[in-house]
Amino acid sequence: MKACESVQNYPSRVREMSNYTVREVKKVCTQTGPRESGSQQEEKALQYAAQSMENVCDSVESEKFSVSPRAFALSVTVSALLILISAAGFIACRLNVLGAAGPYVGIVTLVLSVAAAVVLAGEFILLKKIIDPFFSKTTAENVIFTRKASGETKRRIVFAGNMDSSYEWRYSGMRNGRSGIALIYVLLAVAVIYIILNAAALFNLPRAADVIMLVIAALGIVPAVMGLAFINLKSVSQGANSNLTGAFACMAVLRFMDANKIRFENTEVSALSTACRECGTRGAQAYAKEHKNDGVETVIIAVDTLHDFDNMRVAVKDKHTGTALDPKAAALLKKAAENAGYNIDIGPSVLMTESAAFKGAGINSAALSAANPENAGFYHTALDTADKLSLKAVEAGISVLIEAAFLYDEQGLKNEY
Repeated sequence: MKACESVQNYPSRVREMSNYTVREVKKVCTQTGPRESGSQQEEKALQYAAQSMENVCDSVESEKFSVSPRAFALSVTVSALLILISAAGFIACRLNVLGAAGPYVGIVTLVLSVAAAVVLAGEFILLKKIIDPFFSKTTAENVIFTRKASGETKRRIVFAGNMDSSYEWRYSGMRNGRSGIALIYVLLAVAVIYIILNAAALFNLPRAADVIMLVIAALGIVPAVMGLAFINLKSVSQGANSNLTGAFACMAVLRFMDANKIRFENTEVSALSTACRECGTRGAQAYAKEHKNDGVETVIIAVDTLHDFDNMRVAVKDKHTGTALDPKAAALLKKAAENAGYNIDIGPSVLMTESAAFKGAGINSAALSAANPENAGFYHTALDTADKLSLKAVEAGISVLIEAAFLYDEQGLKNEY
């Protein structure tokens, strides 16, 4: 049965949870402020959430993990620096200013350009721990809020959202939220071009080819210099919309169930507040590693940026990493949205989602978001403040999540509903 048909005064109950979510987001932004991944501020926000949910859940658990919080962000800087060194070496070699050392420097510049591509593609795009071992580590924690089944637990649904916020991405936000990501792909293309140039330079080429190659190499310096300044470590976003809205909307589902004395017989419902999403979804990766063999049928719904009602969508593919998400989990969300009275799109995500980390560990997962970084005007900047919250988008998101819990309890995961 639909939640909207089985809960008395359903609209007002959902509005109450929406007001709760907006209120809590504002409180964290005011009392805690920006929450750099792995920082004391992030920990403070998670501890606040844990304390506020103690009387709502059957259990509140903390799971600690080790993380190198700056590796992900600085992978762009490292790659840009490697590209610039490679460019300098290449140009020096082609101008014949290195004498007998030229061929050896050419080999080094080829290796550096390959390293630049591997670091950028592996760390920033595929979210792998390529340079993490070279950066200082700290301990962060995920917090799991659980409402147990009244009988035997046969399945579990987890709603996941993160509590940290991002460093400011320059060239992003006010003009075009895609421009920052575009620079990353330009940098990757430049690294690949330098690989080709450096490899070609190992052979004897006509003088005309040298001139063309020097011009191309010089042009590649511009995006590399921009890449050095891409991440502003001195400015951390408030992260009110991206992504506190998702984190507290997940908790709102459990509060809704508690307030209405709802407990499923065989379905456990959890809210997962992850740490360190903004440094490469490290919190989600840690949770997935810990729980991939729990032995209970599990679906995880990642919730991200409930801000733009008109752009609410179900993600069946993570556009950032290219990871195909679970079609059954996506179908569940799509039908839940219909049950809540919304006809929303299904397709690739518009943002990096934590679902990629869960699906990569073999856990069924899809994502729900309501965002459009291209015109939001605040994505990954200091402008992501609580005054831009959208109660309408938050309320719709919570309603979809509640219906997803009811539908999953009733029918489990299916290809079609």
